[in-house]
Amino acid sequence: MSHDILEHDSVVLRNTGAWHGLGTVFTGDKTPTESLSEFGGDFEVEQEDLVAINRRTGRMRSVESHVLNVRQDTDEAFGIVGKDWTVYQNVEVARFAESLAEQSDKVYIETAGTIRNGRKIWFLLRGESFSVRSEEDQVIPYILVANGHDGLTGLHAKNTSIRVVCKNTLAMVIPGLEDPGGRRSGNLVESGFSCTHVGDIHAKVKEAREALKLYEYSCGYQFSMLNELAQRGVSSEQVKEFFLKAYLHAVGDFKLNPTTEEQQTKKDRATKFLGKCFLNFEHESAAFGANAWTMLNSFTTTSQSAKRSQSSRESALLFGVDVIRGTKALRLALATAA
Repeated sequence: MSHDILEHDSVVLRNTGAWHGLGTVFTGDKTPTESLSEFGGDFEVEQEDLVAINRRTGRMRSVESHVLNVRQDTDEAFGIVGKDWTVYQNVEVARFAESLAEQSDKVYIETAGTIRNGRKIWFLLRGESFSVRSEEDQVIPYILVANGHDGLTGLHAKNTSIRVVCKNTLAMVIPGLEDPGGRRSGNLVESGFSCTHVGDIHAKVKEAREALKLYEYSCGYQFSMLNELAQRGVSSEQVKEFFLKAYLHAVGDFKLNPTTEEQQTKKDRATKFLGKCFLNFEHESAAFGANAWTMLNSFTTTSQSAKRSQSSRESALLFGVDVIRGTKALRLALATAA
């Protein structure tokens, strides 16, 4: 099941549904805590002691160093974690998301839900949209708050943006820090916050708010940067070179003249992917012009819609794979026709 939304998962979405057709669409505004019961995220996770059994003798002994995270309402085992691993209950994560607001402001969600039967939970907190050259080409900034109960995912809050015209996700970035000479490094830095499950989540709220203070600045920088990309015309050769480099960064090398079945498979996969990139670019160019912005979106849209055997589309979008690929592609696009 490519979306990883299983029998004990659900999703709530503001105004429009998702590609997989699952979940509940709502109108109006909902805070993270208000949405919890609607997508079944109001369950708790408890930790159970572990016992090891010797397969040869049948002898049992308690395991002092680790515990098992278990979903209370379904009794599903989520994962084995260390004894000092702290459970961040879903309601705590929801309150954490709401605490990111300044003073008496309220935080509203765009989407929220769980995947893998509740092992991971997210809240996508929405901001104000901006346009890139065309009123039809809207980009909406968000803060994604996500957490895992499986021992594999910590609590994190990251800035991201989604392009409405194609639901394409890009990391929200800020320019690199100045060097001692007062010059910008030219590097792009992803702003955000993450922490492990060791310690007190409430004590980390202030740290998270400080880390996300650059949100407004990063939105402004993102807007000017994307507009700059939209004003850069690109040739067919530049587009071809960008797609190839971005693919190699994201997936890895392949042989132009394969000599084994495995090499042929990698080449076929690359050829198919790059072909879809060019088709998407033709479609994008017809609507928004042949520029570095449409070139970037053609690649990231293809990447995010590709089927995966190891990780689901939801997991990739929400928990890092596509954000990392998108950031690398963004850096390459900025270097194109500079």
